[in-house]
Amino acid sequence: IATTIIGGQRAWVVVWVNYDESDRGNTGFTFASVSFNNGNSWSAPHRVDDFYRVHDGVSIAANDDGKCWVTFTWAGEKDDWEYGQNKVRTFSCNISPAGVVSRGSNTCFQSQHSRITPDMAWHSDTGKFVQGFREQDYNTSLNSLGATGDSCPSGFQHISGSTSHVAPGLASNPAWATPTGNETVMWFTRE
Repeated sequence: IATTIIGGQRAWVVVWVNYDESDRGNTGFTFASVSFNNGNSWSAPHRVDDFYRVHDGVSIAANDDGKCWVTFTWAGEKDDWEYGQNKVRTFSCNISPAGVVSRGSNTCFQSQHSRITPDMAWHSDTGKFVQGFREQDYNTSLNSLGATGDSCPSGFQHISGSTSHVAPGLASNPAWATPTGNETVMWFTRE
């Protein structure tokens, strides 16, 4: 879930992966819904993207200028898209005033692999989205990358001493909330 400003209104945006074996045409795709009234009502759930099926889960981060990024581990498709299995993918998203979330113009074809959902947070001091993910194999290290408003995550950084068997969680405090300025924190279970 993320929050942003759309058309001068505060919006809550939630994304999830639809897993429904009885609906093979929609299973594995990312869906979204938007609330403009603090969660009292939500837009009708709708598919965000018609190409990527997701392996594990999905994360979203947004800034107050309506820019957002969605990140996930691609499930790939046996035979057709096997080259994409377990690759981290990130794309920009658009949010309309009608509460429709759609894939934006930027899709990041990252070379990193994972089996579980990456996470993202907005770091307002640097104007960057920060992405964190666990490497593909179990009991492996966490890594982070940064993305400006319109660029793909880059600047791969291995986080030393971060061996984990689970995905990280990221959050960011606004600059006014801490004496040291804006900081992004990554939570994880250490092995």
